[in-house]
Amino acid sequence: MDDATPSYVLAFDTANEVIAIGLGRLDAAARSIELVASVEVEARRASNTQLVPRIDELCARAGVAREKIACVCVGRGPGSFTGVRIALATAKGIASALEVGLVGVSSLDAVVWGAWKAAERGELLVVADAMRREVYPVEYRLDDEGAVRLTADRVIKAEAFAEELGATGSSDRSMADDGDAGDSRHGGNAGDPSRRGRPWSALPTEADVHPDRLITGDGLRKYAEFFESAGALLPEALWTPTGAGLFAGAAGRLASGGSATPSMPRGMTRLSRCPCTRACRMPRRTSGSGWRASMGAWRASAARGT
Repeated sequence: MDDATPSYVLAFDTANEVIAIGLGRLDAAARSIELVASVEVEARRASNTQLVPRIDELCARAGVAREKIACVCVGRGPGSFTGVRIALATAKGIASALEVGLVGVSSLDAVVWGAWKAAERGELLVVADAMRREVYPVEYRLDDEGAVRLTADRVIKAEAFAEELGATGSSDRSMADDGDAGDSRHGGNAGDPSRRGRPWSALPTEADVHPDRLITGDGLRKYAEFFESAGALLPEALWTPTGAGLFAGAAGRLASGGSATPSMPRGMTRLSRCPCTRACRMPRRTSGSGWRASMGAWRASAARGT
């Protein structure tokens, strides 16, 4: 592949509270992507204003000009309605501006492949935060060959899923009353037993831990107490998507015979309605005209070769 040929993949995910961005060198013949640079940063509900500047910063730091980008890879959820929407809209705008392909990767798969890249092996359960005291649980199997998904996406109350796993000690170890202040991400009391209206049973001991199951996912930030007896919790750095995980997921799809043809990804959020009511009431600091101007700058920059 000569120097004039676009040879890099830009990947990013904003499905929840973390912005994950990666740049990878594409080897079409080997059907692989080599990670060049990545960054993960807490967004704290500011993905709409932070994502594009952080993409520009990473490209500049890696010395990758925009016209060298051959494809855009985006995390398509499941996750926050607003977060998934920001990622998909940005990905579509950049891909359109650069006239390159666009592919989607499950945000949960990106978490799992990140764990795989960190040399985790065995049965792995992801419990991603779905708001409203619910989680997106998916099971995988990790071996030296890669990661295999065992179950489909679904949404379920965190406590109910813990009961499915046999992780709860008793029925009085329950979530807050419906009149509670809400989940802890919005400043409420969920996930904090010291501020509950109902009692909790004794927390599990190390002897209770399922020895053969690993558990990850940002749902553990709120509901770790529910799942401590269901397996071994991975380090918090592996709970959210990473640039390396996005690329490993995309490469795994190619290696397993998946299509290499770019396609418009379908966003995956809750099946009911927008879960982020407060976020949707936040002032729109980036207007539609602002997005068009930003993508126009990408198009003009690529045309100039900068």
